[in-house]
Amino acid sequence: MKKVFLVFAFISFCFSINVKSQMTISFSDSSNIVPDKLDGFRKATKADLGGSQLALNIMGVDAYQDGNSQKLERQEIMVVLMSSNYVITPYIDDEKTVKVIFFSLASETQKAKMKKLTGTTKQGESIGEISALKNQLLPNFTVTDINGKSYNSVELIGKVVVINFWFVACKPCIMEIPDLNKLVESYKNAEVVFIALALNSATELKDFIDKNPFVYNIVPDAMELANLFGVKEYPTHIIVDKNGKIVHAVSGLSASTIPIIKAFIDGLVK
Repeated sequence: MKKVFLVFAFISFCFSINVKSQMTISFSDSSNIVPDKLDGFRKATKADLGGSQLALNIMGVDAYQDGNSQKLERQEIMVVLMSSNYVITPYIDDEKTVKVIFFSLASETQKAKMKKLTGTTKQGESIGEISALKNQLLPNFTVTDINGKSYNSVELIGKVVVINFWFVACKPCIMEIPDLNKLVESYKNAEVVFIALALNSATELKDFIDKNPFVYNIVPDAMELANLFGVKEYPTHIIVDKNGKIVHAVSGLSASTIPIIKAFIDGLVK
């Protein structure tokens, strides 16, 4: 009997998650053998959930993984999601609300299918490029970083601004930090401002940075600002010119991400 699993849209280690922790999910069929019931909830079908699209609040569900009988912690859930190596079965209550998800290892065929789903872009775009933000003016905002320094969008006019949206449980976000630190060092004598807008609290960020140095100007609790920019995938990088106009925006992580960012900065500081 065919089972139902959820396929997540990935672009170079990136997944879609909005500032309310909802993930846009599409359905497909799978032959994976999974339990019919889990924690008292029954396995869902497409008919149960009203079609092929679903917004799932990842922070409102429990999760299990093949070979592990213990519930996953929230950060563990994020790590598994970021791996793109698992298919996911949803379990629902009597009101057809998803309460539990189960991760089972994807077959090579399933991995290839997920890769195919995420391998297309609009003509002329790079993988992960966000064309909707290009040429938009920087929206009005004022933020304060974890060291107490304030940044105002109006006062940033006249400088090149590089903004990184991230959070500490985002695996590709963490993977690129050493390269981002090198990027900052490259422009230490230039009028370039590097701001990292994080979804985590100041306490969580300070604990993380104690072990993982990150030399951007790090702003905590930036969910509202991520929403203002319309950011749905992490990491996301935005480059703003001296006139306050967004010249490049890209989500996800690939070998070309940092070199492309650097090329844009070089063109703006000359």
